[in-house]
Amino acid sequence: MKRILAFLLVLCMAFSLFACGKKTDTAGTGAGGKSTKPQGTWGTLANEGDSGLVGGGEEGAEVVTSNDDLIDPEKFGGKTLQLYGFSSATYDLIEDMPAPANFIWMMRAAVDEWAYLNNVEIVYEGDYDQNILLGAINNGEKPDLFLHLDRFPITANLGIVRAFTEEEYNELAAITGTKYLDMLSYKGESYGINYPWSGNTLFYYNKTMFEEYGAKTPTEYYLEGNWNWETMVECFKAVTKDLDGDGKLDTYGTGEFPYFSGIETIVEDPETGKLTSIVNESEAYKKYLEICYYGWNTDKYIGAYSGCNTASTPRPGTAQGDAEWYNYKHLNQTLVNGDIIEALPIPSYDQENPFKTKYTTAAMAIISTCDEPEATLALMKYVLRVGMRYMSEYSCGLYGCDYEGIRGASDYSYGWKVNFYNECVERQEEFDNLTDWNQELYDKMMEDLIASEGRCGGTYAGAPAGKTVETWKEFPPASALPILAKEAEAWITTYNELYAN
Repeated sequence: MKRILAFLLVLCMAFSLFACGKKTDTAGTGAGGKSTKPQGTWGTLANEGDSGLVGGGEEGAEVVTSNDDLIDPEKFGGKTLQLYGFSSATYDLIEDMPAPANFIWMMRAAVDEWAYLNNVEIVYEGDYDQNILLGAINNGEKPDLFLHLDRFPITANLGIVRAFTEEEYNELAAITGTKYLDMLSYKGESYGINYPWSGNTLFYYNKTMFEEYGAKTPTEYYLEGNWNWETMVECFKAVTKDLDGDGKLDTYGTGEFPYFSGIETIVEDPETGKLTSIVNESEAYKKYLEICYYGWNTDKYIGAYSGCNTASTPRPGTAQGDAEWYNYKHLNQTLVNGDIIEALPIPSYDQENPFKTKYTTAAMAIISTCDEPEATLALMKYVLRVGMRYMSEYSCGLYGCDYEGIRGASDYSYGWKVNFYNECVERQEEFDNLTDWNQELYDKMMEDLIASEGRCGGTYAGAPAGKTVETWKEFPPASALPILAKEAEAWITTYNELYAN
């Protein structure tokens, strides 16, 4: 690919707006007392203490602004790394990158660039297939890295991936904080690191509907520190309406249930990995059953409408779903009918029991047969640093970090950088034109997400299927609880036989 010098100079100057901007004042107010949106990338979260969310590391540690320490062709040159995950030929040609692109292209560009700079050959072996992986391992092959791992803890239990050493854990935690490592803990050790840019579950609500009905919004409850299951139910009731009086609901309080975040029903012994059910003892779970029961069986209570989403008709007022915390388009959306959808954290059971944040399982892990651990760790760190910078530039100033991003050293990474720059310009223009962005809400949400415990979903081979709503939704809570407890105990017994010591 021929590079045009003049264009490259302009590109580098333009990237400085995203990558090198100093922190701007995000606490000021604009006309009408509204919070001023940030302009360009600002601030530094990287290496400002172990936040558990982004930019971890020891407090006072030196800020890393260059990836030079991960580039050593004399040490790594001539090596071959075998990778599983994101191996589709869809990502082979940067010319096929769509607009807007997802972060998979960024990760492929990071891998390509690191390999190019270190003279390393990358071989993409395939995606997750338990039988193929175990067969390769048993046949003496030595794959090195899962670039995309979405099965856990089955991969640890089967010996497909190995635990990080203490040194590896600390080096990775210095980039992202400990939260994303601890999400993939199994029997007291971490077997992978979840990507900070993967989705996390948030509470969505139709702000326009609440305003139309003169109802107090979830955001109002949240910002006053009173966002819990009781106020959530009040929000459901406020937008459950039979507008024309024909006895049928025209709007529903919630389009999706359940809200499982913050419910402790099963606890794990960190030493043995054994699980214990506390369904019969959990007040939160009893309350959850009550809300669900009356929601599904007494429509006018909260009007739960299973399977509905925020764009459906009849209109639901709330829902839950995945979001990227750094992506304003996921947090502030406008439907085709003009309704504004706003996102905030899923409520806690009560103020004494902080909510927990569920993240999509999307991780890197070292495969147990890896015979190039030093090169593999360097590649992982490169992807993480570049990914953190990607979030910074993609966020339109909502998050800033000092890590170095994609350099554009290889043809592939250069093509990605050009495409991504154009996308960032368009995003910034759209963000600047938003009239209802709530910076106060975003700032508080970030504080809570940083402080919250993170968790991922699990995949358990051989264990019984999870409980379904159909098992208990026809029973009142008092009758459903023993049934659920019995199911939980059966599931846990099988799990402990397969996965615990």
